[in-house]
Amino acid sequence: MITEITVGPCRRIGESARSEQAFASGQIIGPVFAGFVHDLSGSFTPVLLITAAPLLATAINLVPRRD
Repeated sequence: MITEITVGPCRRIGESARSEQAFASGQIIGPVFAGFVHDLSGSFTPVLLITAAPLLATAINLVPRRD
């Protein structure tokens, strides 16, 4: 099984496939999770706060760091 193919400098097809797989998994699991939390709390606010946390963490990681 091929896990990684290098195309040009520092471009890996395997990384792209893994990110697509993670995105697709989120698209499947997300609505089920949101419905479950909504049923428990009666509101989508907790769901929005829970999903905002990883987005904020990703945004912080994308900020260039000074060495």
